[in-house]
Amino acid sequence: MRHPVALLVLCASLVLSNQALAAETPQRWVSAGGALSEWISALGGEARLVGVDTTSQHPSSLKSLPSVGYQRQLSAEGILSLRPDVLVGTEEMGPPPVLAQIRKA
Repeated sequence: MRHPVALLVLCASLVLSNQALAAETPQRWVSAGGALSEWISALGGEARLVGVDTTSQHPSSLKSLPSVGYQRQLSAEGILSLRPDVLVGTEEMGPPPVLAQIRKA
């Protein structure tokens, strides 16, 4: 091998950049939608969920998380009290004034 130092530097930079990307990934998620919550769990993200809406019934472990209400009648205070990095939902999520309030916060 001609350039072992260059290869070592490349490998080290890949490891460090991967760690930096993992640190930037939002860690606290709130999901407002049963199907979305189920997908998050199925894809291995359940540990990041800090709250779900009342339609999030599966898997049953989601029932132990704090509830933020029904996906169409959310309250900004309930969501913001959980200090989420991300609010995951669909266009059914609302009402619009609450979503605007959350965006401003």
